[in-house]
Amino acid sequence: MLYQESQKLYTKETLLLLGAIYAIIFILNLAARIWMQNEGYSTPASMVVFPVVLFVFLLIIARYRLYTSVTYDSVTVKMIWRRRVVTISNIESVAVERFEMRKWQGYIRYRGSWCYISNAADKGLWITLKKGKPFMVSSATPEEFERAVNSARKLHRSQTSMD
Repeated sequence: MLYQESQKLYTKETLLLLGAIYAIIFILNLAARIWMQNEGYSTPASMVVFPVVLFVFLLIIARYRLYTSVTYDSVTVKMIWRRRVVTISNIESVAVERFEMRKWQGYIRYRGSWCYISNAADKGLWITLKKGKPFMVSSATPEEFERAVNSARKLHRSQTSMD
């Protein structure tokens, strides 16, 4: 393993916002159930299950991370349910670049390409492919990430030239 990084996706503010949204939904749901009972209606099971499912979903979101690793063979990026593995031989070039997306996290479009963005950095590594569209991965240590990819590319070129 030449490089490995794990970054949180969400800031404390984002988690507080999700918690506030959950609290509002929970209170509205509770008020609706009380009103239904007072009017003589039975409470649907979905009104009891929904807040629990939403709470579990929010807990899962709070644990999301952006995982990046570089080996001698590939670059792997994992975020939420998306996983992208790019072989070193398919990488044309890499470059550290600053971006203006500090308020955004997740898998988003930027300059016509898909980007894996966490809240940990305002820099990332643009990876240009020989086949396929380029993409960006944010990184708290983009220079180290770039060095690892370039080391793997150099080793790959020397091995293929020997064959």
